[in-house]
Amino acid sequence: MKSALLVLISLLVFVTAPTTFAFTDVTTQNDEVAINYLFKIKIVEGYSDMTFRPSTSINRAELLKILVESRVNNVSSVGSNCFKDVTNDWYAKYVCYAKG
Repeated sequence: MKSALLVLISLLVFVTAPTTFAFTDVTTQNDEVAINYLFKIKIVEGYSDMTFRPSTSINRAELLKILVESRVNNVSSVGSNCFKDVTNDWYAKYVCYAKG
């Protein structure tokens, strides 16, 4: 799953990398450039301790967020409560957009 994510990240990178790096645990230069670019354009966020945890598996809500954010300009207007178990969680707007 992480390999697919890194391929996706590599495909999404089209501009020069930022000069400062956002995450303390991304070690290879190529990954650092791609991940920091996605952070800069708000597709990925990382964790509050300034780590990205590139070896940790992502769940389907996180993958959906990455996919939707990479294609849609304004997901915040979509709403929530589109399923009985998807209410006001952080991923609700992405699930409701994908359901749409």
